[in-house]
Amino acid sequence: MKHEWLEVFHAKELKRRGNGLKSLLRSFEKTGALPLSTCARNVWLMSAEQKIVDKWYSQLSSKCSQTKQQIDRYSGFNAYTFLLYWHVGGLAHDCVRYRDVRIIGASRKTWRQYEENSKIIGSKPYKFGWIKTYNLLMQALFKDVKALSKCITKAHKKGSHKEKDFKAACSRCANLRLSGFLDIVKFDYSCFLLEKKEYLASIDKSLIATKDRLKTNLRRIDKNSEAGIKLTEKLKKVGQFKLKLEVFYTKNPSLQSKKV
Repeated sequence: MKHEWLEVFHAKELKRRGNGLKSLLRSFEKTGALPLSTCARNVWLMSAEQKIVDKWYSQLSSKCSQTKQQIDRYSGFNAYTFLLYWHVGGLAHDCVRYRDVRIIGASRKTWRQYEENSKIIGSKPYKFGWIKTYNLLMQALFKDVKALSKCITKAHKKGSHKEKDFKAACSRCANLRLSGFLDIVKFDYSCFLLEKKEYLASIDKSLIATKDRLKTNLRRIDKNSEAGIKLTEKLKKVGQFKLKLEVFYTKNPSLQSKKV
């Protein structure tokens, strides 16, 4: 999934009165940005291709500094990692940390409304045409958050992992998602919490299993058919992932598990 376009802005609940911030935010959201907010945080998702991004960030930072409020900006990989960590409850209060389902619930509701608005000719989503781009991202995000939350919540209850492990899991998930790995390979999300050596071994195992499955499916159909061409392309990508892993192992042999 392409991610170079992704820009995310984040701030804790903003004081919108008295400094022109409210009107600034209203004008920004007219650009087609997707606002994902809760009672505690304000998050906006938009494309770096929109030329207003840098200008808007500068203006927003200036307004926030007047009231000693901080605005964070994330791009590409860091943006998706932030979205994952926020949605799995990593930024929630201690009493509901890693089990605050209200965040993902609020985002689903916002996205459904955005989708409905996109069908209305002349609406902001329709006018700026970002609905298809956002849709790929949001569907991947919902899928990843659902699977990742189960693993992290379970591990958090057991007390078997530390905070840094959950952040690392989100980073690993973002890496595999944005590389296209998770679009092709069936992967156990609990493996994101493993030690590095075991984590890499799980990737290798998943690649081998996926390669065998794709080859079996390809033998059953015409390779020149539309479905056959798609399977061949997936096999090619799996081979590329495997090659990258082998190159990594060559440079870091201590991280490769011994083959039985």
